[in-house]
Amino acid sequence: MRPVAAFILISILLASSVQARVLIVDPGDSSDAKTISAAVFKASPGDTIQIQPGRYPGAIIDRSLKIYGQEGVSIEGPLSINAPGCEIYDLKINTSRSDASLSLLSGDCQVIRCTISGEKAAVSSEGSNNTIANCSISSPAGIEIFAPDNRVLGCHIQGSGIGVRINQTSGCWVEDCTIAALQGVLIEDSDRNGVVNNTILTDGLGLVLTRSDGNVASGNNLSGAFVSGIDMLNSRFNDIAANKIEGGKVGISLRVTEHCNVTSNWCLGNERAGIYGNEASGLMLAENDLIENGNGILLSASADNIIRSNLASHNVYGISLRGSAKNLLQDNLMELNRYNLRIDDGDGADLSLQDYYDQDIDRSNMIDGRPIYYL
Repeated sequence: MRPVAAFILISILLASSVQARVLIVDPGDSSDAKTISAAVFKASPGDTIQIQPGRYPGAIIDRSLKIYGQEGVSIEGPLSINAPGCEIYDLKINTSRSDASLSLLSGDCQVIRCTISGEKAAVSSEGSNNTIANCSISSPAGIEIFAPDNRVLGCHIQGSGIGVRINQTSGCWVEDCTIAALQGVLIEDSDRNGVVNNTILTDGLGLVLTRSDGNVASGNNLSGAFVSGIDMLNSRFNDIAANKIEGGKVGISLRVTEHCNVTSNWCLGNERAGIYGNEASGLMLAENDLIENGNGILLSASADNIIRSNLASHNVYGISLRGSAKNLLQDNLMELNRYNLRIDDGDGADLSLQDYYDQDIDRSNMIDGRPIYYL
């Protein structure tokens, strides 16, 4: 490298290191600013703002900054992030207004180890590729996401309404969270999102997918006196795998749903059914353990589904096909149910009597160790 070029490069590096500053926010006179807004006004992109213990009003962050809070920091009022690439650490944020306590209006931001509460939504994300990690969230509407590729990781979320809402977007991920809410996770009009390895406690609905396609729900533990652990409506091509769902009315509900894979789930002690399908078609129900439910699998007014290699044990009914037709049953094991296999016209679906019994059930299906003969 020529001496002139080397001098220019060194000058640029030194200039950039000089420009990055740490500004201290403290009510006292020795700080750089007494409020967050005043510190932001003095800061340049890339600077760090360190907030000392105290109570502060909210602010608008309109440049790319790192903001750290010391223990004892409380921000009372909305905090709005209007610049990309901001990093927010260790803040306690609350507002009594109807606005979200923390609004992420830009993308590529990180919110880490924050405690956020509010009267409505704790966090609202309208920017893409934001990460909310290891935060404690408490509000009626916990986290609302309206932009793609957001991630909610390792958070504790509690509220009387919806824990995480994903609306009209794609590529978002909720993972390793503990969620206690009337609706744990709501995915509506959205595709290619993931809900993975979460613990969801609810007396309402655990995971809801409405008009949503190509999503993944796997490795979740859902419990409580819920109406439905996983509730799917008007949705297609979703993968529901390796979830544990116990103690509610219905474990997995598939209503007006097509071409979804429901595999390797464990449904225990659900009052009406472990897996319930209504007006469902093209489903793959495979390798699920269905134990001590009202029905292990209950299909109503449903056709052209595959039910394969499931264990239905100690249920009232093992597998029930009611008002349904042209379903394929292979390699299922039914044991110690009060009634193992039920096929009837249900509530009188719009089929002829003969159609109700048009099922493909071969001798690979076993009832208490004996093969089924279905003619």
